[in-house]
Amino acid sequence: AVNAPAVVELAIAASQTEVCQGESITLTAQPENGGAAPIFQWFLNGNAFGGSVQTFTISQLQDGDSFSCQVTSSETCVQSPLALSNNLTINVESLLTASLTIAADAGTVCEGTPVTLTATPINGGNSPSYLWTLDGVVVGVNAPTLLINSPMDGSKVQCNMTSSKTCVVQNPVISNLVTLDVVENVQAAIGVEPSFDSTICIGQTVHFTATATNGGASPGYEWLVNGQSAGSGAVFTTNQLVDQDLVVCYLTSSAACAETNPVLSNAVMVSVGDCDVATDIEANSEIGVSVFPNPNGGKFLLEISRTTDNFVVRILNNQGQLALQTIENHTNVPVRREFDLTSFPKGVYYLQIISGTQIGVQKLVLH
Repeated sequence: AVNAPAVVELAIAASQTEVCQGESITLTAQPENGGAAPIFQWFLNGNAFGGSVQTFTISQLQDGDSFSCQVTSSETCVQSPLALSNNLTINVESLLTASLTIAADAGTVCEGTPVTLTATPINGGNSPSYLWTLDGVVVGVNAPTLLINSPMDGSKVQCNMTSSKTCVVQNPVISNLVTLDVVENVQAAIGVEPSFDSTICIGQTVHFTATATNGGASPGYEWLVNGQSAGSGAVFTTNQLVDQDLVVCYLTSSAACAETNPVLSNAVMVSVGDCDVATDIEANSEIGVSVFPNPNGGKFLLEISRTTDNFVVRILNNQGQLALQTIENHTNVPVRREFDLTSFPKGVYYLQIISGTQIGVQKLVLH
């Protein structure tokens, strides 16, 4: 009998085609009708290399390296003794360094306030796994955040991460250690002290001083007169108060854990009396103020017998509001100045003469 010539074929296979940088693979040639002593020629990227071996192991691969093989059959009755294999392309991934950083959502945690810690991975892959510990005890798994409802001062938090990437140098990795800074809550408070003891005169300049408790390094103050914003700062100065005005101050503490913020001070009720001279200034006699006629219909003569050079004349209504102000400059005394207030509403006014540190106050009646 005459046998038909056989067909020589060759296939090659690799132990793996997805490898990490530096890993090795094993390639094997699988001939058909190769005979008892086939000869193999391997090719790497189209270039012949190596000896006639059916199986070999290789490392130091580059991404995209392509392998193939040619076999020469030792059979005598074949169509062609030569056969080429399939091509195998190897994908090589670079080695990666994974790392993990955790941080709390607040640098300072107030007593009794929950705190959340968040993990930020590098080269964690699409589905990293997490393991959280609090003072060495496992308290959370497989979540990038950890909520601690009742944090304790000095507690230590850490997290382990296992990357889902394949070519990570070290896996799992451990995060930085976070020590919780839990601050005791404090109660802010504010007290207001006026510069006067009892009744003040209309138009008198007075001061209110705020004293803060647990106000922090940079407290904020807002002064209110009868509920209306009137100033800021630890000291409030005014000459616009009228009888029964109510002065309070709000403190906004900058302390990290002030429980009530802002807080309201005590209220100071102001009593404004019908007096000629404020208690903290020089008397009228030092300036020499005279008004005549008084009462009058709006026209009167102001005489100043002891003050020269620059001084200010102010006329306030009975609500303490400025109705008229002039700046005078006279070199000789007595100074006489006529005023016409016939266009002003009838009622009680207060005339102030301000010269340096001296001030004179005179009640003025328009009828």
